[in-house]
Amino acid sequence: MPAEYRIDVRDTTGAKIAEVTDYNWLSYSRRVLEPGIARFELPGNHALVNMLGLDYQIEIWRRNTDMGLAWYADYYGFHRGLELSNKNSIDLATITAPGQMSLLSRRTIAYYSGTASRTQFTTTAAETICKTLVSYNAGPNALAANSRFRDAVITGLTVEADSARGTTLDWSCANVELLKTLADIARVGGGDFDLLNTGAMSAWQFKWYPGQLGTDRHTTVLFSVALGNMENPVYTYDRTAEKTVAIVGGAGTGSSRPVIYITGPDYVAGSNDVEEFVNGSSFTTVAGLTAEGNRAMYTDRARQKFTFSALQIPSTYYGLHYFLGDIVNAGYRTFSSASEKIMGVTVGFSGSDLVERIALEVINV
Repeated sequence: MPAEYRIDVRDTTGAKIAEVTDYNWLSYSRRVLEPGIARFELPGNHALVNMLGLDYQIEIWRRNTDMGLAWYADYYGFHRGLELSNKNSIDLATITAPGQMSLLSRRTIAYYSGTASRTQFTTTAAETICKTLVSYNAGPNALAANSRFRDAVITGLTVEADSARGTTLDWSCANVELLKTLADIARVGGGDFDLLNTGAMSAWQFKWYPGQLGTDRHTTVLFSVALGNMENPVYTYDRTAEKTVAIVGGAGTGSSRPVIYITGPDYVAGSNDVEEFVNGSSFTTVAGLTAEGNRAMYTDRARQKFTFSALQIPSTYYGLHYFLGDIVNAGYRTFSSASEKIMGVTVGFSGSDLVERIALEVINV
């Protein structure tokens, strides 16, 4: 029996209002530190079209009884888009649902710059910074009574207890999008994060994962054309725009402005020495300027990128043997790496021919 997919729909209270299996097709993409997105197509006269409301919860469930994989929710999102169309005299409806982490992109870090433990952090663990920002901008403490510019509590959103893990940073982040800042911190902070459904109705918990979202499986999960679990591989290593040296300027003007420089992991004196200037005007400390430089070096580093269609075979089956955020082993021609992190999973499924298509995007870590 092939894989099966169903779509569960809940209203804004979390009450289940529909379970859909008669869709034409569905697709969804899950990404580390990003919301992802799902779309599915229904007949235009489907009852669900008139039942959907803004922010109704969309869950995509998956199972494969032949593989021993029971039903599990692989995607959570919120209804935010509807397209009605007529193709070849057939009415169709396409639903769009950004992933659950899009909740965090709805909030700004809305405190005055320089506010200690709100927009300005000194020698603080990356996990602590992230959880403080979520709590005071989207979680239960996002209140004007706590000096935020306005109340902005997202109902049902909680924050996991802090364990002060990750890299110790100086960080400044006033008046910027919450999710973007959290991702910037995680990329240099030694961990990943996610919003988990807690099992309660419409309830989410912000959780920190030291190291990476998934598990290091590079000794047990190997992808290659020869093994029959990879097709359509595309390997890219574009170094035309890479930077390897960050010159970071802090607060101040002229000769009173503190300036440091740091080199990235691919810097080679005399042969791969490519500078950029980074404006770190929110910082005066070496630690703060270093964190800003490291952020730029992460963003502007030339990375080996690898995408491929992951063929589902008994030894490497998505949802059983590997997951989003895992470290795996992947190879194609002369390229081979035992430290490839799964940064994106894109799933497509046809309701008519029951064909499952899964594509992976990995980067070298």
